[in-house]
Amino acid sequence: MLAAVLLVDPAKYTDKAIQSIRSRVTNISEHLVGPMDVETFMDDLTTHIRKAHAGKPGHLSADDRAAIEDLAEQKYRRWEWNFGSSPEYNFRRVTRTPGGTIEVCLDVRDGVIHAARFYGDYFGKADIADIEVRLVGCQHRRSALQKRLDGVFLTNYIKDVSMDQLLDAMF
Repeated sequence: MLAAVLLVDPAKYTDKAIQSIRSRVTNISEHLVGPMDVETFMDDLTTHIRKAHAGKPGHLSADDRAAIEDLAEQKYRRWEWNFGSSPEYNFRRVTRTPGGTIEVCLDVRDGVIHAARFYGDYFGKADIADIEVRLVGCQHRRSALQKRLDGVFLTNYIKDVSMDQLLDAMF
């Protein structure tokens, strides 16, 4: 069941990165010498970790914790670290909405949209190219897209589609 829910429609993201070798998720119990309860497993794991790190300090000072927190804030929690250096990819998704079917195609490099195209059987009065141009240069993340589209009267472009429905179509 886990393998089935972790699969992403291959048509949704097409990247240019080197594909990693996929490995199966297994149950820890399959790798144990014999059956054991959770408490015993936790005790054995703790003992193993202590032996592997014997002689090394086992606690962090307040300065250590402050340095770790600062590093996390300055580097590892930043969007640029987590997504900004991501491989180039093409995003494509077809979504049915009350206003019709919307197909979103995005060309994304370093986490930023470089091209956007909308196709579908929706109705609108204004040219959807206005929205496509507006998305260029925007980070491919929901909050950034929402901010970029803030103030746009979507009904002019895609009849009967809410902002949430359009944002959902882009992920």
